[in-house]
Amino acid sequence: MRSDRVGLDRLIRRAPIAGIFALTLLFHNSSADAGASVQVLATLPQAGGAITHHLSGDALPVGSKYRIIVSVDSGMSLAVDALSGSGTRDRLFSVDKATANQSIVLPRDGGWYSTPAKPSELRLVATHGDMATEHVIRIIDSSPRAGILLRESAGPPSAMVSSPRDEVLLGTNAVGDVYKQIAIYRTAALKLALAKEPSFRSGPGVTVFRTAAPGVVLIRADKSIGSGIVISQRGEVLTNWHVIEGAKDIAILMKPPVGQRLSPSDVYLAKLLKYDQVADLALIQVLRTPPNLVPLRIGDERSIVVGSSVHAIGHPNDQEWTYTQGVVSQIRTDYTWQDNTNFLHKATVIQTQTPINPGSSGGPLLDDDVAVIGVNTFLLPEKQGLNFAISVGEVKRFLEMPGNREGKKRKEESNPSPAPQNPCKGHRQFPSFIDSITKKQVVPFDTLCLGRPNVWRVGEPPEYLLWDYVGDGKIDIKIVYKFAPDVDLWIAYKSRDEVPTMFGYDYGRKGKPDRWVPVNPAHQ
Repeated sequence: MRSDRVGLDRLIRRAPIAGIFALTLLFHNSSADAGASVQVLATLPQAGGAITHHLSGDALPVGSKYRIIVSVDSGMSLAVDALSGSGTRDRLFSVDKATANQSIVLPRDGGWYSTPAKPSELRLVATHGDMATEHVIRIIDSSPRAGILLRESAGPPSAMVSSPRDEVLLGTNAVGDVYKQIAIYRTAALKLALAKEPSFRSGPGVTVFRTAAPGVVLIRADKSIGSGIVISQRGEVLTNWHVIEGAKDIAILMKPPVGQRLSPSDVYLAKLLKYDQVADLALIQVLRTPPNLVPLRIGDERSIVVGSSVHAIGHPNDQEWTYTQGVVSQIRTDYTWQDNTNFLHKATVIQTQTPINPGSSGGPLLDDDVAVIGVNTFLLPEKQGLNFAISVGEVKRFLEMPGNREGKKRKEESNPSPAPQNPCKGHRQFPSFIDSITKKQVVPFDTLCLGRPNVWRVGEPPEYLLWDYVGDGKIDIKIVYKFAPDVDLWIAYKSRDEVPTMFGYDYGRKGKPDRWVPVNPAHQ
């Protein structure tokens, strides 16, 4: 594996981490007539905290405590039980007739329930009338060492890894890709994302911002940040192609209500639907449709008049949900420009003096009727007040286009410098040994050409894998094989102090998580 450490010091910080976190596990009865909903709030015994949503079956570290909030919409009987993996049933609450539209917080004394002290499975069952709802909490030992005494292996290493699965994980930049993906969430979670109202209190700007801001998203890709426009209830988002060009992972941040901090539940992964390299447009879609989407209306190019007022909302230089106002300076037909994507672009654009800075690309240019008349795209850096948005006519053509449109690259520079060669070829496996504490087989690997192990596969058949991605003896990733049937659990320790910061779920055991859940995002 090639060691990619660029920016790693920024992603992996050694600052102390507050260990508390809160996890919200939401589950609902599959019947529409159940009339009950349950939330479980969990916390570790340290100090600090953040709240996020979890799905049934997600992990919870040993040592957690939890509360249950039950809401019902009818006066039927209600019972809440906790079922342990050994089959023990504890009745947590029961009432013959629940009060409709009122929440019940358990335990009733305002304290906390404690999870089992050892890894196990806990099932919470809420029975409302004759309808029962079950939610599964898998309690795990989230420490990277987990009792294993990792020691330096004696004997010479061999040149090959031992299984196709090791080849998938160790033979790619899997952990590097994971850290890039985690960085998207870390950056998002550290932001307050509190949208500020425009400084003036009259005119159309206030109305435009308040109406349109919820339909503008922040996009974090592997190498860039930009803006996007929600255009449908299906979660389709319009943006610039250069914002997501070459990205393996795309995250979309929805604007929280004014006055509320950004929560990890506001972050959604997205996929690319189609693109137009010539006009620099792209259409992406969130993988899990957020609730309460606010699509913006696509306007009419006939409303674009030189001298008319226009409005822009975006995230310039990481300043989220920023509002600016300007006028249409001119309309440029078949305008050509170049950017750092190595492509030549051509489209009808709207020239405006409304500021467009890095992070604003992909955001909407709006008229006074809060209709999208352009996609803010680029500026001429050597000129003041020359900013450009892709015209709505180009946008409509793109949305109606059945597939992708490829662009033309600029001519490559002659005699390019050769790519640096990595002198370390392949990955070396050290002799296995039996750990004296757990009596489990440990297979060490060296993926960084250190001459010593930085990866340890534990158990036979493999139970989990410990990965020191940097090579300094601190565990960065723990992969729990078959955490659930056909699911591997990735635990990330970005603080480098053996406190978990993210849980990743690899559905189908493909070698890379499909979903990340921040454990303590506010302190990463």
